[in-house]
Parts: sequence; structure tokens; C-alpha cells
Amino acid sequence: MAEYKDKLAYITGSASGIGRGLALAFAKRGSALALADVSEAGLEETKALALAAGAPKVTTHLCDVSAIDQIERVAKEVLDAHGDVHFLCANAGIGIAGIPFTSVTQREVRWVMDVNTIGVYETVRSLLPSMLAHGQPGHILCTSSLAGLLTPPGWHHGIYSASKFGVAALAQGMRDEIGDRPIKVSSIYPGMVRTNISNTFRSLRPTGGVAPQLPEGLDMNVAIPPAQAAEIILAAAEAGVEDICTHPDEAREMHEAYSQRVKAGIAASAAAIERLSKAEAELPA
Repeated sequence: MAEYKDKLAYITGSASGIGRGLALAFAKRGSALALADVSEAGLEETKALALAAGAPKVTTHLCDVSAIDQIERVAKEVLDAHGDVHFLCANAGIGIAGIPFTSVTQREVRWVMDVNTIGVYETVRSLLPSMLAHGQPGHILCTSSLAGLLTPPGWHHGIYSASKFGVAALAQGMRDEIGDRPIKVSSIYPGMVRTNISNTFRSLRPTGGVAPQLPEGLDMNVAIPPAQAAEIILAAAEAGVEDICTHPDEAREMHEAYSQRVKAGIAASAAAIERLSKAEAELPA
């Protein structure tokens, strides 16, 4: 069982959605909170809810995770205000869907990668040295997506999926480098959760792009609430799960589809190599 009381959880993207859900889940367990987001109003709402839920101390920090200088500034603010960080939730992210591959602008591609992938890397990089130095048990939670397991067909989701595949790879690399020190690393693969990610994309995206045609599969009315997702995440994290899925049935289907495709590719590649070897052996000396 993880210890939450007298511990600090730092959560990016905590003004709404899964980030707010995680903040309130940690608050109920008695953790102090450092909350970061681009929305000052959303942060203040989360702060009020977290204090009411039992958090002993909450600080808020305006931060755009696509800006390295802001990430580093907030890391210093968090350490100065709270001391040691125990739970680091690199959760901030934006969505992009419904725009054909050739219609996405270069600015949009860089923006998505800067927020979803590089933002996770820089968030962890800014605080991991201090977490290793204090030597206490800790947990790093990196928010990927089910789209980080397989790109959903028909969603024009390739850029988003690439950014979330990257998060999963980063988490694997962190886990390997941390080794046997007492800091766990988990990737989170949320399915449909009731968040503002689509609205955030529309409001914050760089100017000049085409209007997205969002697919029916992105209907937020069928999504689970962030509070439910957060409880699943923390329950799995407590159990030491490295790859946490809020929707395991959907994740299983996507993983199996991906695995079958890779296995088929491996078999076909092996057959091609065998044919080449046979052809080379039959060449005249």
C-alpha cells in the first residue's frame, strides 16, 4: 500500500480532466499538491476542490509544458514550496484528431509533440534528480493513451498516436535507467474519459489549420468520469502495475490487433530472408 499522507503529488494538466481527477484522489488520501496548468481559473477550481477533499496544502503554478523555461521555473517553485516530490504525474496533454495526415500543419505537429511527448520528458527531467537524491519511495506516472497502443483507424489520429507512443517509450527508458532505486514508473493508457481535450485542442491550437471533423468514436457522452479514471489509476499504481489501462477490454483488443500485425510482419520478413538465402545459394559459383 502506497503512503500518501505527508507526501507531495505534483500534477501537470491538473486544471481539468484526468489531472483534476488525480488531484482530488490524492487529496482524499491526504497528500499535499502542486498543480500546474495553462488555465489559471481551472487551477483555482481544482485547488478549492482539493482543499475541501482533504489536501493539507495546495499550490498552483501556471505552466505551458511546451516551454522548457516554464517547466524548469515551476520545478524550482515546487521544490521551494514543498520540499521533496514523491508522486510526479506528467499528465498534461492535448488532442488532435479528425484532420487528414496531409492537412495537419507543421506548427500543429510540433505543438502536439512539444506538449504530449517532449513536455513529459522535460517535466520528469526537471524533478527526477531531486527525487533520486532524497531516496524516498516515489512514483512517476506518465499519461499516454490507448492511441499509444494502436492508431485507431478512421480517426485521422496518426500525429496524436505518435506523440503517445513516444510517452510509452520514454517511460520504459526511465524505468530502465532508474533501476532498483525506490521510484516506480508507470505509463497510463486512458480510454474514453470525460475531459476537455477536444475543446483544448480547438482553443489552443496554432492558427491556420483546417477545421477538424471529429469521428463518432470520440463521443464524450460514452466516456467515464475523470474521478473513476483516477481511482483506477491509483489502485493500479499501488499494485505496482507498470502499464495502467482505464479500459482494459479495449486495451486488450488493441494490443492483440497490434501483436497480430507485428507477428505477421515478423513471419513474412523471415520468409523473405529465407527466399533470398535460397536464391543466393542457387546462384552459379
